[in-house]
Amino acid sequence: MPFAGSVTFVLTDVEGSTRLWERCPEAMRQALPRHDALAAEHFARFGGTIIKSRGEGDSLFCVFADAGDAVRAALALQCAMHAEAWPGGAALRIRVGVHTGPAESRDGDYYGATVNRCARLRAIGHGGQTLLSRAARDAVSDRLPAGASVKDLGTHRLKDLLQPEHVFQVVMPPLPDEFPPLRSLQSFANNLPVQLTTFIGRARELQAVAEGLTACRLRTLTGPGGCGKTRLAVQLAAEHVADFADGVWLVDLAAVVDEGLVTQTVAAVLGVRPEPQRPLSDTLAQHLASRQVLLLLDNCEHVLGACATMVAALLAQSPELRVLATSREPLGIAGESVWPVPSLDAPEPAGPVGVEHAASFDAVRLFVDRAVQARPDFALREDNADALARICWRLDGIPLAIELAAARVRLMSPRQILDRLEDRFRLLTGGSRTARPRQQTLRALIDWSYDLLSGSERTLLHRLAVFVGGWSLEASQQVCADEDLGSWEILDLLGHLVDKSLVQFEEGAGEARYRLLETMRQYALEKLEAASGADLLRERHSTFYLAVARAGADLLRALGESAASGAQLFARELGNIRAGMDWAAAAEQSDRVVGYAKSLFTYLWQHSLYHECEARLSTAEAAARQSGDRSSLARLLNQRGLAAWDRYDLASASARFAESRDISHDLGERDRELLALVNLGNVAWGHGDFPAARQLWEEALALAVALGEPGPEGMVRMHLGILACERGDHAAAEQYHADSMAIRQREGDELGVAFTLYNASELPRRRGLLVEAEVLLGESRQRFERVGNTRGVALADARLALVLLDQDRATEARARAESALRIGEEAGDRACRMYALSAMARLHLVDGDAEAALHALRHACAIAAEVGDAGHMTHLLLQIAGVMRAGGRADEAYVLASFVAREQVAREMAEAEQARAVAADVRGRLAAGRADDLDREVAGLDIAAAFRRACPG
Repeated sequence: MPFAGSVTFVLTDVEGSTRLWERCPEAMRQALPRHDALAAEHFARFGGTIIKSRGEGDSLFCVFADAGDAVRAALALQCAMHAEAWPGGAALRIRVGVHTGPAESRDGDYYGATVNRCARLRAIGHGGQTLLSRAARDAVSDRLPAGASVKDLGTHRLKDLLQPEHVFQVVMPPLPDEFPPLRSLQSFANNLPVQLTTFIGRARELQAVAEGLTACRLRTLTGPGGCGKTRLAVQLAAEHVADFADGVWLVDLAAVVDEGLVTQTVAAVLGVRPEPQRPLSDTLAQHLASRQVLLLLDNCEHVLGACATMVAALLAQSPELRVLATSREPLGIAGESVWPVPSLDAPEPAGPVGVEHAASFDAVRLFVDRAVQARPDFALREDNADALARICWRLDGIPLAIELAAARVRLMSPRQILDRLEDRFRLLTGGSRTARPRQQTLRALIDWSYDLLSGSERTLLHRLAVFVGGWSLEASQQVCADEDLGSWEILDLLGHLVDKSLVQFEEGAGEARYRLLETMRQYALEKLEAASGADLLRERHSTFYLAVARAGADLLRALGESAASGAQLFARELGNIRAGMDWAAAAEQSDRVVGYAKSLFTYLWQHSLYHECEARLSTAEAAARQSGDRSSLARLLNQRGLAAWDRYDLASASARFAESRDISHDLGERDRELLALVNLGNVAWGHGDFPAARQLWEEALALAVALGEPGPEGMVRMHLGILACERGDHAAAEQYHADSMAIRQREGDELGVAFTLYNASELPRRRGLLVEAEVLLGESRQRFERVGNTRGVALADARLALVLLDQDRATEARARAESALRIGEEAGDRACRMYALSAMARLHLVDGDAEAALHALRHACAIAAEVGDAGHMTHLLLQIAGVMRAGGRADEAYVLASFVAREQVAREMAEAEQARAVAADVRGRLAAGRADDLDREVAGLDIAAAFRRACPG
């Protein structure tokens, strides 16, 4: 950003531009570019910077480090506009607001209270007029340009509804100095209250609701308690107060407990007195019949019937009347336009959230604004941004909940607040003493809505708390219905709860879905636990979602388009499936736990959810052992072995695969024995024992062909292709990969095809066919992304970086390597980080930074040592030797290259030739007899000692 700290903002816009466009569009097309050129010239002349992203239509937004420069620039622009010979009828006049205060910046733009206050100041002015806030006037003091002076216009209420602003006008010949009264709130009839806090965000909502109010005469804002309906409605009314000649009138119905008093309350606000022998409703209708009024009815939900009757009658008899209502549910009358008020945008914390990202969300901005009121030194910083983002996400972006949480910064850090959100109804208390009682605590707010429900609505709400992350109509009917609540009642009751804003309705992928905001779910969950029958309800829920999980697993195994449907099903229902398995485990229902684990595995594994995969399979393995289900145990052991393999825990993986193979062999389950053989080959590969890996995979291939198992056959052929490539047998590698691709494409195995493409790309890369390698990797990456396999995306990016570097495309290569590293770090995936660091090392060498390259390679090598990947560690040691050779460190380079050559010869790997070449080159630089000494050192090295030599300390 150009300036920080306290700055001065200048906001301008063209008065009556819409009217000018309608009257003389051709002249406006000529005039506006001239307006922009004049503004750019005069703002730049005085050191201002125009912030392009804030421009809206004909408005301009400029920032200055000095208030005096800002005022001089504004006056210079006004004089230029005044003197300009504008084309045919398009005489442009601008109104200008100038305000000084602290800057809040991000992503090349400014935000926050200072900018908003400046915009409100501009809005009350007239074309040709330049207005200053008190802060701007004080900052300018005696530094006005010659001939300029300041006129005191008194205090005015701006449309931000905060405390009045003392407004000043800058006067300087030849500019006019007499204007109509300012268009501030007191210039128009209204009873809108002063607000004690700033209005945050909601720009889209303000525009959408305003458009709806123009198109129809009754607009109802609906939403759960605390979502900000009232504040949005009041701000909208303030924005449009000038549009209603006879006023904007707020009627708060919260305290009205008798429906018979609704009309009386509205009449009192409008100053309408009862007449003898005449219904008050008739008197009120007559009063409004010829008036242009916006009536804001706030909190209608508990007197809904009376509000609906009154509004219908008034609208029928008052053609200029507009009604804006707030309610938990619609009024339900003809002509009503309903706008569900959403929660504030909050960052979904998929990984650590930084300051810039957090600050772009209204929910976080609201928290910070309210926290500063509680503790003036509070600020959004790198050490609290992630916690704030997670607080706002956990609170569903509900403004009231966020405000109550922000008040706690007087006593707790954001991290402590986050840690206590499980008990949010005790934590989120102590709101403003001036707020309504139900808005002083989160529980009281929800109690208010809950008390308005019927008995059946309450019963269903309790039961819906058993769902996690949403549910379908079928699910609610299967789980929630019993002799007290018929299945046929559920649809209507759900509709009632949606209307009352207690249940959220969503539609996507052709299916209606429902969900509870987490805050409401926790409230309903407490009610459920206090009622009888909670365990029976959870059992029905677990039974239903076990069937869902099994159906999803069947779709995944079917591959092709069915696999995509299965992945979508799991993505929708994962929360419920997890909850169903958790309940089964707590209830010690072994068969059900095993069923869940077997069904969940493929989805969790394909989507890189390795830690969860391990935890759930561990629970299921214990259940299978306890129940004596050896067939399920063999399958679970194989799946747990894969989870351990993906964590590079090779010892655990080997033990599990071996036990799975032995059990499967004893049971005669050859298909499962086949999978164990394949995976034992993977472990041998990881240990660097390539001959053993080859033997195991060839045995597995023969068994796969004999059993007619195309899935394992395609996988094994891919593995043998990788091994052939490493051995330098390119013809065999090409054939193995081609066969694997044909099988996997025929089976519709999208993930398998992605991995085969990824591994097949190494062969053209080594042959120098870089375009072919890039095409294969690009297609592989697309497929990984399509199936949601983040590890695959990272691996493809890391290898793409190397291919792009080989084509001297360093900028593109850097983006790919950084992407791979970021994915690895966010997912905690050591393999991804290892491959990405290897690519980053190549980039450092291109930049000429050998030390950075060596650091990256040592970091990657340390990961390989940590996870026991001897094969890749050997490859990294050769790269380290190359860097040391280039840096003149001949002894170290010779030892490492010689060690790699010896190891790769033993493994029958083609890389041995490359290592021998490096060693031979370095040997020629060594002093006489030095090579013999170093050869004796090499003879005593094992992989661990070589690692210590390459990565000391």
